[in-house]
Amino acid sequence: MTLRASLLALCLLGGCDRVFGLIGGDDTTNHVPDAAGGSDDGGADARAGCPEWFTEGAGLELNESIVDIAAGDLTGDGLADIALLTHNVLTTSHFVDIYASTGAGPFATFGQFPVTTTTTEIEAADLVPNGNNELAVLDPSANVITLYAVTDNSLASLDVVQNIGLNARSMTVGDLDGQAPVDIAWAASGSNSYGNYTHSMTETVGLGRTPVYVGMLGRSGASGSDPLITTTSPSSLLIRAAAPQAIALTGEPGPVAGGHLAGGTPIVAVAMLDATIEIYELTSTNFELRTSIALSSSTTALTFIDLDHDGSDELVTTQASTSGGPSSVEVFQWDASGTFMNPTPLPYNHVAVAQAFGDFDGDTFTDLVIAGTDDSVAVYRNCR
Repeated sequence: MTLRASLLALCLLGGCDRVFGLIGGDDTTNHVPDAAGGSDDGGADARAGCPEWFTEGAGLELNESIVDIAAGDLTGDGLADIALLTHNVLTTSHFVDIYASTGAGPFATFGQFPVTTTTTEIEAADLVPNGNNELAVLDPSANVITLYAVTDNSLASLDVVQNIGLNARSMTVGDLDGQAPVDIAWAASGSNSYGNYTHSMTETVGLGRTPVYVGMLGRSGASGSDPLITTTSPSSLLIRAAAPQAIALTGEPGPVAGGHLAGGTPIVAVAMLDATIEIYELTSTNFELRTSIALSSSTTALTFIDLDHDGSDELVTTQASTSGGPSSVEVFQWDASGTFMNPTPLPYNHVAVAQAFGDFDGDTFTDLVIAGTDDSVAVYRNCR
């Protein structure tokens, strides 16, 4: 796999006041629209100090495929790096491949490190804490989550979370208790429970139903903690906040994400298998269905994140490919009428495996990286 080298761009969230540019390729004829609606021909874009930049040469060994992707500051330089969980289809070996951001492109190959052969998910967060990001790697067959620190030339095991439950999946990171370090949560469908790992303590909570995905609401709750949100089968949404709530859904759920609107109002998005996304908003003490978004295919990943620093999260979604075509990647902005409107599609020509977010260039704005089934890695820079 090679991070191909073209620079594509689009006007994000209207008015061209923010731009996501695709880093990769050899097509330098595409120009970035500036704030005035013109084009930037190879120079700085609409925001001073945010030059166009390219990435190439970050590649996997032959016969390796991407299983999952994470982003975070793994090398301690203040820039987000990329960690790929990869699988060699011939030897069945699994690895963590790390690419370090240089702040202006290209990414530098940091190293490839072996992990157990049945790993399925990877997350990056400040798990120690020490100001840097560490890696959490989920191995459901071994019934463990292993925490790793990235050192000068190795991937050092810090801790192993044991007995995480059967068929563990949907690992997520956040602050469950309002205290450092960052905590880990996951679904354990074999025991109808979710688990969390907090300050070297592992907890398993019975749900009485099979969890499908877990997420965290973020930026709210007692002492700044993140309430846990869980979709389950049969169709329900569980929110474990100060006042726990169970919501009956209209169909079978998929991924779930939590975020906030301007002013701090919590919202939850649930991707349904019927190719819709249901948005729930906290009205007083309970979450209520606010709106539903109809899509052309089912959603495989969704994330709330404030891309433009206006205090209201945008919703970034990846939809499954149809008829063998590429996945769709879209950015939704909250509309004053009370819904997420006018999605902005990102130029993406692959079948997506996973998405991750981080500040790769040090400008304080969050960038996006998407891994594909063809071992592609597309890095979208968030430029004003």
